[in-house]
Amino acid sequence: MQNVLLSQQGSLQEIKEYCPNCWVNLVDPEDEEIQNVAKTFVVEDDMLRAALDEEEPSHVDVEGD
Repeated sequence: MQNVLLSQQGSLQEIKEYCPNCWVNLVDPEDEEIQNVAKTFVVEDDMLRAALDEEEPSHVDVEGD
């Protein structure tokens, strides 16, 4: 399941499409939803899957120098 939220006038409002500064909430997403978010926001789908894994510890990935 996916919800896209945006802070408007001090509260979160659900919106239908991605936009700058939106929050994408994924709960038990389908593969297609993960691939769509990964493509839209130019991140690897493995990073999204890791963030959704309950057994994955919190961490920061750093690339480059």
